[in-house]
Amino acid sequence: MTPQGPISVVLVPELKAIIDKWDNLDKHPDNYVFAVYDDTMSALRKHDLSVPFIRVIIIGWRRFFKSAE
Repeated sequence: MTPQGPISVVLVPELKAIIDKWDNLDKHPDNYVFAVYDDTMSALRKHDLSVPFIRVIIIGWRRFFKSAE
């Protein structure tokens, strides 16, 4: 993997609360924010895991937007 520049993100309190609740306990800068993947996984395994993970996120967003109506 080629080195990339830093990514800056503004965290609103609600997003920070989600990250604090579900984040990876190992805060090393090279780790993923959420412990869904690790460096030992192949690209295919990461893809296979991303599908249900993204589905859960979409369901959560739908619930959030419904409750905000």
